[in-house]
Amino acid sequence: MPTIITAQKLISIQAFPKEAVPGTIISITKNSGCFLADFKNFDFKSKYSIKFDNQTIDIITATHCLITCKVPENTKPGEHIISFRINDGDSGSTKIIVKENTDTDSYADGNEPDPKKQYGDSVEAGKNPKGKERGSEVNNPSGGYGNEPKIECSLLHKIDGKFTDSVSGDRKEWSGIMHLNGRFSELYMDYCDEKGILYLLNDWYLATENPDTTCYNLFTFYTANGEETWNIRVYHSTYKGTIVFRNNVNVTKDTNYVIGGKAGFHSSPLHKLPHTIYEFGIKVKPGRFFFPELCDPVRPNGVSTVCNDTSTYGLIGDPSYFHGDLYKGGMVLKEDGRYISRAGVAGLATEPNTFGGTLGAQSTFRMIGSPSETISCIAAPHTIDGSFTNYPKPEHEWSKSKPAIGRWSNLYADYCNGTLYILNDWILGIEEPDMQNCYNLFELFTGNGKQHWGIYVYHSVKKGIKVFLNGKDVSSDTLLVKGGKFGFGKSPLMSDKVHTIYEFGIKADEGPWNLMMCDPGPSSFCDNSDESIPRRSSGSLGFRRSISPFTQDSLQVHLFDTSRIVLTSTSNPQDIGGSKFHATIQYDPAYFRPLQVSKSDESNGKNISPNLVITDWTIVSPGTLSINGECINGYMNAGDFCMIDGIFLFGRRGETSISGSIEFGNNARMMRYTSIKPIRVVFKQPIMYGDLDKDITATLTTANNYTTDIIHLALTVHKSQRITCKIYDETGRTIMSKGPIDYLMGEHTIEFKTGDHQKGAFYLMIITENGTLTIPYINKE
Repeated sequence: MPTIITAQKLISIQAFPKEAVPGTIISITKNSGCFLADFKNFDFKSKYSIKFDNQTIDIITATHCLITCKVPENTKPGEHIISFRINDGDSGSTKIIVKENTDTDSYADGNEPDPKKQYGDSVEAGKNPKGKERGSEVNNPSGGYGNEPKIECSLLHKIDGKFTDSVSGDRKEWSGIMHLNGRFSELYMDYCDEKGILYLLNDWYLATENPDTTCYNLFTFYTANGEETWNIRVYHSTYKGTIVFRNNVNVTKDTNYVIGGKAGFHSSPLHKLPHTIYEFGIKVKPGRFFFPELCDPVRPNGVSTVCNDTSTYGLIGDPSYFHGDLYKGGMVLKEDGRYISRAGVAGLATEPNTFGGTLGAQSTFRMIGSPSETISCIAAPHTIDGSFTNYPKPEHEWSKSKPAIGRWSNLYADYCNGTLYILNDWILGIEEPDMQNCYNLFELFTGNGKQHWGIYVYHSVKKGIKVFLNGKDVSSDTLLVKGGKFGFGKSPLMSDKVHTIYEFGIKADEGPWNLMMCDPGPSSFCDNSDESIPRRSSGSLGFRRSISPFTQDSLQVHLFDTSRIVLTSTSNPQDIGGSKFHATIQYDPAYFRPLQVSKSDESNGKNISPNLVITDWTIVSPGTLSINGECINGYMNAGDFCMIDGIFLFGRRGETSISGSIEFGNNARMMRYTSIKPIRVVFKQPIMYGDLDKDITATLTTANNYTTDIIHLALTVHKSQRITCKIYDETGRTIMSKGPIDYLMGEHTIEFKTGDHQKGAFYLMIITENGTLTIPYINKE
């Protein structure tokens, strides 16, 4: 008989996810149909071969329609080719993009039972923010790939906490479903649209020892674009079983909603070592779904951990968000990283509720699980200024909008001509947070999950707003970003206290959307440093004399001169923030004595705020002056903090200096500090004691000539007399002496050779019969 040769042909294949990191398990299928017709042959692995670029790689699982394999760990970022071949038969190839793993939640201690310690220190997310690249995505038809001849989807599932070997039609359960990789699990989901049932299996391979019966798998999520909220606990205890809450109502025994749930401890197609597996089925409405929480028992590590029902102690949450869309014919399942880290965001409190709805011609908005409100351009026009513009007038900017009430936020939303406007009335922030490093972090999904936003609204005017869309920085794209602003004021629902308010606008696609956020908490700081210690801040602060409009390096004063010195700033302290300040002024009490501290009279400038008040001042110790002030509505501009009236006293030295530091804060604590530029105070005229005006006139003509080792004293003697000249150092020690010498009336010049004198301040004392005259000078400086 003639040999029959089967024609080989190229077939079109696809790989999911299309973008992955090294080590990711990927699924391969045909674009249409299956690789082989026979689904009952369970030795498919031997019939296929897979190459990654030119490297043959192992097949992990295989059916007649679906193959899984792993991206090699040493794969470099970029585009790669996956080639498929049926032994001596059809072949095909597809492309996949391999990315670096930039997950900020890369650290996770799977052995740690305390949720507060599992992901390390909280993240200083706003310090140097980066965008989150989009995660993985898979598509699954109802019943999975290869459901031919078609069997009712629900018959392909048995809720028993394992991958059942045989279900209806001799099919292997979950064999046609593409999974998504989590940190510690593989997530399988199948939406059976005929009956509206969502089946889920969580292949939690972290726990390779059977957990304590107190432990459970916690699923917290919503479906139907936020109309349905679910809290499902699948316990390892047969007694407790599975507990299901829908919209905060216990529906565990209601078969209209709950098909079943079961925990198991078995091996799985991708992980041969026995481990925990959780499975459930519920009846849901189609539309967008979103999992903020997917928590499972930690690795026991030889010690059986007792889990807690209220604090999730003993469980660790997956760092990814899982979300997607349920539709007639199947579902899409996506995984994305978090801007709001599992470890928490340093100094920020996370609003525990999720907000969202649908954007379009009839836009809706709600706190997920609550009734929705219409937000179709009902509050326009909008001014993005961090406030309820025109409030407290009855017709203010957001007067027609009804907020969604969360734990810490009264959240307002409006959708106008493709722009989503958000105002976060953050009532927790009653103390103004640090202006230098604080911000409000918003995380949004819009366009039914196609757009992933990370939005940082900073308190600093200079920093403004930072916006990432699908991993890219779009902050400067005015077509996408309409603005963002922080404010500190009152609002309709909290009119008795000023508090933090945040506002932004973005161009967002139509479709289901959801929003999460975290904002500065009571600590007032947004970093991991000790909240009781003020942070150093930049800024130009110094002293000036009230007769001068500028800060100077030195002042010239007269002996016993009552002078007014002004503490002023040439930079705007509004950038530092807060409403209170505490200044500490250092001076030498032998040469200066403060008499009065008050608000500047603004004779040569303006105050930092028209509402400036000097609350108190005191000399806490000799040489230390303490000043406290407050600006009720915050700092407005560069200008004067206070003025100090004081007197300069007699002394040997011809100069002194005044310095200090200043702290800025709110009602709770001081947050920032900066040093005050020291000022040098030089005595303008000789120090005179006694009645010498009629005796002599003295001028130290070269006292400021630092290039010579000789100084010249010019004397005009008005009356013949005996004169002695002495030079003292700062300690009062006599360095040089001339006289007594009898001088006749007239002009005289006396030279002093000072080449062997050290650098510093010296005093030339002229002694006559009627008194003394002391002239300070600086030697060789």
